[in-house]
Amino acid sequence: MTWLILPQQPSSENLGYSFRVTAGLSEYWHNKDDARVFRSVGLGSQLVTKRNLPRSRNPDTAFDPVNLPIAFKLMCYDADGKNVPLEEAGGKFPDVIFGAGGNYFVSDRFRLTLDDVAPGAAHFEKVKLSGPKFAILKQDWYLLMFREFADVLLEDRSNLISIYRRWAGWDLADHDQGPRLYAKRSSVSGYRFWSGIRNERTAPCNVASPGFTYCSDEVMERLRAENVTGLGPAYEVTLLEDDDTETIAAGAPKLFEGVYEPSDATFIVPWIEGVTNGGVSTYADSTVRNTDDIIRLSAYTQNKYPDFFEDSSILLASPRAQDALGRYAEHDVTFTPVIFVHTQFSKGYPQPEGYCIVNPKNLRPFIPEISKEISAGIRLTGQLGLRAFDLDTIDISLLNNSTFWKDEQGSYYFSSELWGKIEKLKLTGLERAREGVALKRI
Repeated sequence: MTWLILPQQPSSENLGYSFRVTAGLSEYWHNKDDARVFRSVGLGSQLVTKRNLPRSRNPDTAFDPVNLPIAFKLMCYDADGKNVPLEEAGGKFPDVIFGAGGNYFVSDRFRLTLDDVAPGAAHFEKVKLSGPKFAILKQDWYLLMFREFADVLLEDRSNLISIYRRWAGWDLADHDQGPRLYAKRSSVSGYRFWSGIRNERTAPCNVASPGFTYCSDEVMERLRAENVTGLGPAYEVTLLEDDDTETIAAGAPKLFEGVYEPSDATFIVPWIEGVTNGGVSTYADSTVRNTDDIIRLSAYTQNKYPDFFEDSSILLASPRAQDALGRYAEHDVTFTPVIFVHTQFSKGYPQPEGYCIVNPKNLRPFIPEISKEISAGIRLTGQLGLRAFDLDTIDISLLNNSTFWKDEQGSYYFSSELWGKIEKLKLTGLERAREGVALKRI
């Protein structure tokens, strides 16, 4: 058996507190460049790529002398996630603490345990952790630097989406099952405690795989026997013989039910100006008090309103904007009149005239396996001719020719064609925030 340990901040429920190592204050660093390099990566970020890896997980740098700060700062959080003084923990810390550029900081007990069961599998660079008021902790701590690197998961058999379910903005009921992870026995032979490697492969977990930590069954048994604390959640990886040619694991979702290629369609996700809600209206009469189509103006109300603005995730449009959407997206949108009610805080401000709530279609066109709507880590890139930093990816067949839509999370989307018309008309209130591409099945 092999184990996959997820790269997320571990909690220490048995201690009552959780901890995280930060890159420390600027005066702890010898120069700004070292600090910038060390702080640039987060394992939950799509920046975990060949060009941007945690220092300890890059095989090109792991054995070079590392410019480290005089000390890293140790943060302590209570059960509610509130930052509390370190002394509240009473000097009891987990053996593995996550943080500071996506690296693991481990206790001397962890070092001795791993070196005993898997000697030479990792290098331990001694570091200092600071507590409150720059006080250096007396315990010995080490930055764990990997010496073994390999990607082993069979991604056409493993239901990797289940691993990321906690970050998903999608209803993954069809995939609501325990993780099923598979690897060939020969691919893990000789490895004991290792990291996913940077590579140019393209697979659903490609961007996150350099952050995965793997260990052998023997190592996991020893870590558990020694009650080592602080590691992230671990999942079993079933080992298959090389002559096992089955392509899909029983019960696992099929990640590649279709083959896609880029289409000519792109879409825009805008940043939308907002207008602040006021408090309870002092003179909203009974005909409007209990409806949803009311915007209570506040002291932050503008003297002049843009053509589009947002209030509590509701998109409002001026008569000019309604006319444009009615002409260029007539099958994708309806409008609901809205009542604006002055409060005691908004006297003297003009009311928006003729504005309506914009009601686009609600669609779910994203392809979960290759869109960061599921997770920044589960994306397919190179096979589609896309770069690692391309944005959201949708299936054009799921759009039904829509040029304007809204998702379940309250975000609005414009086709590039519709966006061009809005820009040409110089409608105000929208700003290009990000964009994505549409794929078509082949």
